[in-house]
This record gives sequence, structure tokens and C-alpha cells, in this order.
Amino acid sequence: MPGGYALPPPSECSNQFSVDGCKKGDTSSTCGGECTNDYGPTSKNACEGGKDGVPVQFACPRYMLFANEMEQAAIDDGFEGKFNYAVAGHDPDGTNLDMGLPDSCCQCYQLVFDAPRYLTNSTLTPPKPLLVQSFNTQASGATGFDIYMGAGGLGAFNACDADLNYGTKFGYSQYQTYPSEGQAFNGGVKPGPDSMKCDDGGNLSDALIASGSCQQKITSACNTITAADPTLQEETRKSCIQSNQATSYYHENWKVLAKRVACPEHLTEVTGCKLAPQGLPAPDPNIQTAAQAKAAGFVSTLNNEPYHTTTMQDCCMPTCAWKNNVKSATVDGYNSFYSCRSDGKPVVKK
Repeated sequence: MPGGYALPPPSECSNQFSVDGCKKGDTSSTCGGECTNDYGPTSKNACEGGKDGVPVQFACPRYMLFANEMEQAAIDDGFEGKFNYAVAGHDPDGTNLDMGLPDSCCQCYQLVFDAPRYLTNSTLTPPKPLLVQSFNTQASGATGFDIYMGAGGLGAFNACDADLNYGTKFGYSQYQTYPSEGQAFNGGVKPGPDSMKCDDGGNLSDALIASGSCQQKITSACNTITAADPTLQEETRKSCIQSNQATSYYHENWKVLAKRVACPEHLTEVTGCKLAPQGLPAPDPNIQTAAQAKAAGFVSTLNNEPYHTTTMQDCCMPTCAWKNNVKSATVDGYNSFYSCRSDGKPVVKK
């Protein structure tokens, strides 16, 4: 049923830096008195220290690339076979794509894939366009879109598996076990020379990625992901494997053409952040190729720097899961991304 994944808005006890109505230990006060101090924080990011005694929060698997909810949302919005849905870290480009915006949180973009950014001698088929919603900042710069996917790559932080010796950690883990291949800053589990080594002399092709030996390596590494919650485990494995197929090879740094668009209704039901109307055009499912995007006025560069994708999964609570960081107007209390507890369940308004 369309919208069957729709939830109440994010909880006010999960998405604020501090909560005025909370009195520590007073169960009759806001958030049941579960705050570090009177009128203080009632939750914390798994990638920060301090704030003792409040729930710890992570990114949610429901808005991961190829999550069941994201796939169904694309179908329900009428885009089956035209777009895949994702979320991405994106820093605002105030002179071009994001002109006039106070920040990029919860903005949506249509991305059309062109060519690999670094594997320049590779012959790869671009994946179908993505519709992405911005969920993180301090990601990959104003021209970057850092796509959230299973085993997409650790960076500066690590709340996926504290037992891995990568990234700054605060003792929290969303997973019981997690692959070390391609960690950190090398993109996680992917076919390339810095990870699963399916390449030929540093370059890839559709045939190399699709080969049985490469897919066995990918599947084996992705299936080392384990979690106490079976849905969290299976959705992450699925995202990891599906993003590394020759026909849907998003797990690469691609040059893209980009356009800011109105967020589709069902995408925002998955993520939890619903912006007020901004007068933006709807996504155009007829624009599928780089040539079509260029003709339609999509942007490809900023100061000679290409718009591009990178990949990530650090499991941290996203920047835009704090409503304090969402500067654009929102509607109906859907004022931030959902955050999740370690079991992958969103924290929603009761």
C-alpha cells in the first residue's frame, strides 16, 4: 500500500540539542525526565562523547540506498524504473546549485551519472539517475554528494563497529561484525583496486564487475555484516551487494550532472524531513542520460570542479537529524531526518 512505511514525525526528544521542558529525573516532565540536566540534551549522536544517561542514536537503515522502504517509495511516487532513491551528504553550493539557501539539509537533487571520476580508463555503464535528499554536511564539499549505502566506507568517524581499528569511536556499534575491506577513506566494499581488487591494472569494466569471481568476493564481504536485528542486517547486506552490480554500480566516485528539485512525497515519508514548498520543479523522469541533462540545463561543474558522488556509511546520526540544523521551513512537524537506535528503529513522536 502506498505510504505503508509512513510514520509519525521525528520525536522532539530525539532531534533537539536541548529540550526546554525536560527536568532531569522528573518522569512527568517532557521526555520523561531523561535528560543530562534540567532543560538539557535528551539524546546523543553515537559519534560524540559526553551527554551521559541519554539514548544513543544512529543513522537509519530505512533510507539506505536499495532499502525496501526506498524502493517502494520510488514506485509509489511513479518513478519505477526511472530513478533510485538515496540520501547523501552535501555541503551547500551557495553560488550555483544552492544559491540563496541557508543550508542544504533536506533539499533534494536529481543526479544523472556521466563517467567515473578517477578510473578514467575504465569502460563502465552509468547507473540510472538518483533522486537524493541531503542528510549530512561536512561531507565532500559543495560539489560532492556522499551517497549512504551498505559498507559505503568509513571516514573520520565510526559508529558501525567499535572493534574495527578505523575512525574516531566513542564505544558504540550499530553492527555486531562489519567488513574491514576498503576501510577507511577507501570507499568500503567495492570492486576497485583499493578494496576487493576485481580490477585489471587499476581499471574496471562491466564484465569484470559482473564476473563470478568478483561477485563472490563482494557477496562474501557484504555477508560479514551482522546485526542483532535481522532487518538491519538484511537491508545493509542488500544495499552493499546491489550497489556493486554492473547494472547498478553506484559504489564508485562518478561525475554527475545535478539539479535541485522538489522532494517527492513518498521519499520524505521514508526520511522524515518534509520541506515547505519552494517553487522548485518536479524531478523529470525523462532525463536519463548525461546528454539529456546537459541539454536541460543541469550543472556539471563549479569553478572547474566536477559535481560528483562519493560513498559512505559511518553509522553516525546525520547532521540533518537535528532539527536545529534544518534552516529551511518544514511542515507538519516533519522537521528533521529520522534517527534510529542501534536496532535500526526510528525514534518517532508518541
